[in-house]
Amino acid sequence: MASTDTDDDCVIDSRWRLILLYELANLVDTGMGKFWRSDVRKKLLRHYLSDDDLLSLRGEVQKFWNPNVPLDEKNAVLAAWLRPGPVPELNPFLPKFKSGAMQTNPSNIRVTLAVAILYVAQIGCAKAHSLMAFFGYCENPDCAARYFIKMRRTDKYCGSEDCKTYASTKRQGKWWRNSRSKSARERHRTGKR
Repeated sequence: MASTDTDDDCVIDSRWRLILLYELANLVDTGMGKFWRSDVRKKLLRHYLSDDDLLSLRGEVQKFWNPNVPLDEKNAVLAAWLRPGPVPELNPFLPKFKSGAMQTNPSNIRVTLAVAILYVAQIGCAKAHSLMAFFGYCENPDCAARYFIKMRRTDKYCGSEDCKTYASTKRQGKWWRNSRSKSARERHRTGKR
């Protein structure tokens, strides 16, 4: 049976990679079971990663959201992720002779993450001339998933319902403080109550 290479695979892979990146960045210490049960990870070879490896990988992923981590350190993480794995199933790339291309190995979680991070950085460079422009950290102190990929460079909150409510309340409070103080000063100046 002949295999076919389609452009649809690229679209699905990009979304799948971004979901993986997001979920790993927000992984809690006790959430490994839920992480592995997700449909997104069915392609991954779980038996090659221990829970400790997964938590270490989470720390490496979170470095990309931190603007204080030097670029050299981020590049070193990407280079390490793109090295061949300990077994042939984990090689970073798969040759596609029919199309004359190389495809990233969906079973290699590190190369999948590297491609997702480079994709987000490329969007940031193209739209905002900044590598960090689309790596967001939610400003809601009670957010369960603080790391997110921004839709706009100015996004401050991740977009969950709790964070939308928090942002709205904060914005309304700011408006009320500014508007109320202006009207109070105006009333005091004119002597009206």
